[in-house]
Amino acid sequence: CSDVGEKAYREAKIEEQLKAIDHKWKDIFFVLTEHKLTKIPTISNWNDINKELDQDLMDVQQLDLSPFKGPFAEQITKWSNELIQISSVLEEWNKCQKIWIYLQPVFDSGDIAKDIPYEHKKFKMTDRMWQDLMNGLKTQNNVKICCLTEGLCEKLKEANMNLENVEKGLNDYMEKKRGVFPRFYFISNAQFLEILSQTKDIKKVKDNVNKIFEPIDSITLKDDMFITAIHSRFGEKLDFVENVTIHGQNVEIWMKKLEAQMFKAVHHYMGLSVDDYLKRKRKDWVKDHPGQIVMAVNQIMWTREVEKAIIEGTLESYIKTYNERILDLVDLVREKQTRVMSITLANLITLDVHNENVMKKLVVKGVKKINEFDWIMNMRYYWDQSLVPDVNNCVVKSVQTDFPYGYEYVGNAEILVITPLTDKCNLTLMGALRLNLGGAPAGPAGTGKTETTKDLARTLGKLCIVYNCSDDTDYVMIGKFFKGLACCGAWICFDEFNRINIEVLSVIAQQLLTLFGAKDKGLTEITFEESVIKILPTFCVFITMNPGYAGRTELPDNLKALFRSISMMVPDYKLIAEINLYSSGYVKASELATKVVSTMKLSSEQLSTQGHYDFGMRAVKSVLNAARRLKRTEHETPEDKLLLRALEDVNVPKFVKEDIELFRNIISDLFPTTKRPESNYDDLLNNVDKVCAERKYNLIPSQAFKDKIIQLYDTLQVRHGLMIVGPAGGGKTSNYNVLKEAISRLADDKTYFKTSTSIINPKAITHGQLYSEQNLDTGEWSFGIVPTIINEFKRDTSGKVKYWIIFDGPVDAMWIEDMNSVLDDSKKLCLASSDIILLNDMITIMFEVEDLVVASPATVSRCGMVYMEPSSLGVKPLYVCWIKELDMMLETLQKNNEANAQQNNQSKKDDKKEKKKKEKSESKGDVRELIRKKLTTLFDSYLEDLIYFVRKKIKEPCPTVDNNLASSVMRIIDTFFDKFRSQEAQFKNMSEEVEATEEVIEGIFYFSLIWGLGVTTNEQGREAFNKYLRDLIKTNAIDKRFAPPEKDTVYDFLFDPDKKEWIPWINIIEKLDLPHNIGYTEIIVPTPDSVRNTHVITKLSLSNKHVITTGPTGTGKTINVNEVLGKGLGERYMSIIMNFSAQTSARQAQETIQGKLQRRGRGRYAPEKPGAIFIDDLNMPVRQDSGAQPPIELL
Repeated sequence: CSDVGEKAYREAKIEEQLKAIDHKWKDIFFVLTEHKLTKIPTISNWNDINKELDQDLMDVQQLDLSPFKGPFAEQITKWSNELIQISSVLEEWNKCQKIWIYLQPVFDSGDIAKDIPYEHKKFKMTDRMWQDLMNGLKTQNNVKICCLTEGLCEKLKEANMNLENVEKGLNDYMEKKRGVFPRFYFISNAQFLEILSQTKDIKKVKDNVNKIFEPIDSITLKDDMFITAIHSRFGEKLDFVENVTIHGQNVEIWMKKLEAQMFKAVHHYMGLSVDDYLKRKRKDWVKDHPGQIVMAVNQIMWTREVEKAIIEGTLESYIKTYNERILDLVDLVREKQTRVMSITLANLITLDVHNENVMKKLVVKGVKKINEFDWIMNMRYYWDQSLVPDVNNCVVKSVQTDFPYGYEYVGNAEILVITPLTDKCNLTLMGALRLNLGGAPAGPAGTGKTETTKDLARTLGKLCIVYNCSDDTDYVMIGKFFKGLACCGAWICFDEFNRINIEVLSVIAQQLLTLFGAKDKGLTEITFEESVIKILPTFCVFITMNPGYAGRTELPDNLKALFRSISMMVPDYKLIAEINLYSSGYVKASELATKVVSTMKLSSEQLSTQGHYDFGMRAVKSVLNAARRLKRTEHETPEDKLLLRALEDVNVPKFVKEDIELFRNIISDLFPTTKRPESNYDDLLNNVDKVCAERKYNLIPSQAFKDKIIQLYDTLQVRHGLMIVGPAGGGKTSNYNVLKEAISRLADDKTYFKTSTSIINPKAITHGQLYSEQNLDTGEWSFGIVPTIINEFKRDTSGKVKYWIIFDGPVDAMWIEDMNSVLDDSKKLCLASSDIILLNDMITIMFEVEDLVVASPATVSRCGMVYMEPSSLGVKPLYVCWIKELDMMLETLQKNNEANAQQNNQSKKDDKKEKKKKEKSESKGDVRELIRKKLTTLFDSYLEDLIYFVRKKIKEPCPTVDNNLASSVMRIIDTFFDKFRSQEAQFKNMSEEVEATEEVIEGIFYFSLIWGLGVTTNEQGREAFNKYLRDLIKTNAIDKRFAPPEKDTVYDFLFDPDKKEWIPWINIIEKLDLPHNIGYTEIIVPTPDSVRNTHVITKLSLSNKHVITTGPTGTGKTINVNEVLGKGLGERYMSIIMNFSAQTSARQAQETIQGKLQRRGRGRYAPEKPGAIFIDDLNMPVRQDSGAQPPIELL
């Protein structure tokens, strides 16, 4: 009998399960979203459907194994077959959608379709089938019904085969184009297809040239058909020897010709310049040739003249002649020069000073022959016919390496000072080129690893791609770069190479082994990553690394063996500073350089250790840049004054209060007789005062605040990446807002520019949303917020608006490291999609951050710092501004009331009541003035004393900052004034109510002090606070009537402004009437503690003020808040309740809130009626390694 029962029970369970599956699949539908371009529906809920499908497949397979399946065997088999069929169809369908989304925009462009007609025809056939299928989903979108349609699976399989062939054809087409012009390998597929589809649009042609040839900012077009010249960012022009025809040509063909003409033009100008050098004075010769040519020819002539002097034994007299030439250039620097000319002169002086040092060394070593090591170890330039018979070419030699000059146009960029470390690095890297290896400079941040590699490429006239690696970098992307390098003989520098994951690094090692092996054997063509590529032996790979930093990997041994490593430690700061100052036109460069280096050294040793301090090479460079800028604008000022100002402008902003005095002492020791020159910021400061006075900002422009604004402005002049650091409430946001407004009003498009900001909290979104992410359903890469904003700002080419991108949130190695190449001199954002976006000079990256405890030195050294601390601001400006705002509100109320009285003819002269009221108010004086005076006196007497007491004498379980406590007091006082802000108040005569409030303002103030300042502490703290406040009131009270009663503690009373007295909380507890049927756990007994907490929370909530309640478990926090939401706020308010847990993400928090709001436009949501969001267990979300909690960042 029991067996029969058991069998029946099991069968019933199986029947139940099958019914549930049947019921579920009736309700599973495709969720459709419109495709951006074609408006055809696409499916977006693949993951949800697959989850249900996998679960049900597993359940049905389990049922199939059950011994009790007998009566349902047929049904189970049917379901099993159907679910497998659905699974196959969905797999093909998803695949088809991915490929279709990728290919659709490509074949929308007529240009590409015309080039590959066979693929285009095939795509159009499949496209018709796909559109019919997807449009059919508008009428029937049940997943089961759709997927079991007869013949659909075969149809999709055929479509996928066709699309795969089309995709293969498209890839072959792109590969063919890249084969013709290999530089296309350096851009992403999406960008490449965009270029291919825009060959007719002349404006786009100009943009596309810049994407491929970075130093070329614009081109000269003749009749929209020929390119006749190229221009650099600073306006330097290079005319072509022959015009490049773009009309009617494929983009890869004319770009290839453009490249060839660029090489030809550089070679042609070099020949002219060599001839011209011999005919004219050097200072005249410099002015008439492009910067790049001047530097190369200068080295060619120097090599020639030194070798002649060595052979003839006249090196010492040649050094004297050479020195005179340098002094001629320094004189030129002091004259007013164009931007291009000043860069060329600075670079030339840098090279010349290095050349002079080399010659002095040769004299000391007694070099007598031109093949001695001390001479051949240097980079020597020759203009001869050793490469091609009968054609002069430039060859650069170093020891045994002979490297042909590349003739790549590199524009105008300032080169680094050449120190012994740079020489050693160049010697190693040139040696690596000879041995067919890569170069690997490694060392701490700011030692010049990347810049030295880039400089070497520039001096050899080579294209050098800089790519900032991240843990998203994969071998496919790197492989694409390698193809491009090998084909066009270019160089690549992978910055922070050891951030790539170890699995990817081992594949890269294999790829490099293939390429370097082919180069070694002298092969001209090899098969690499399924493509046949040409090999130009001048290509090379360089990697830079910061060993030992967070998030860095150790390189595998087979990869290390392919690189010649060089350790880049501390460069020679003194030499760098000296040459830099010299090339900026400073006469006393040597003496001043010593002072710069000593200041930095002493600062790093004597000042406190802070996360945001950096006194390395980048900090020195900022000082030198500031000194150069000052020299350019203020020729007449003594040099030591200029340098002193540069040192202060760059360093003082980042110091904490205690270190400023120490720094000033260091400065006064090094510049004992120099007085700091006063800078003229009158226009800016006048505007700052005006902006602060406006009601929108309502700020007190204290001296400390204005100093910080000027420091931020100075830092903006020398850095394009900067951080405003300091605890909450130090005025960071107000600082940049006021500065932005002030300089926008002064905009003259020369010194000051209109300024626009865009603010992002990087921790409230995911890494992919910030930079770029790949959609797993469609395979599409989409730009994140940062590249989208940068591209939007770059569209403005007027040069009249400065853009600040502000990251307001914690800085940590997880997201900031991807910004490293943006923040250094490269100014490039490198994305995981292999897109590289270049910043222009109008964009500044700013970070507003509390501290930099978890940021790596690589980040800190790249940014200018402005440190703002609340203690230097104090709390007085807060309450002065607040009282001013309150007064303005009462003034508006008074004016509105007077206007209404006149309108309603209520101001009758003979009305006795009115007369009396008027006399009474006149006898008391202006009520607004009385409120202002009383509040100022009360705040002056109590606030700072009590905040000091809370800080020093009592404990806060949940720490606060001073200005938060001060604001809490003001927020509670505000709740008593809310009745005067309402709409009704503007149309009623409120003068009596205002007078009544003025009379009791002292009682309101004490109540606000108790519940704003005295409630963040524990029980013992409250007792101490009670005693201290009573003592203060005894000595400072204006009217003793409003002091809290003597009995019990100040926490036991509520101040009632209507009755003008203090009432014990226990008196306002309502009588408890419990219904008979209430459960024991539902009974809530009000106590004085719960009543006072709910009273204060309700008062603040109704006044739109945010509240946090803290305390240990079981103290009634949640019950009190629920009580407020249930009864305190009433029917007119809505409430959203959220529980945070360790797993809560920022996205979930956002969706919960957004779900309860109504959409009011693009990206804008609003509630139907006012309300409160209650978040329980706010501190629960798991902390990331850096300490950030994304859901809290979102809030």
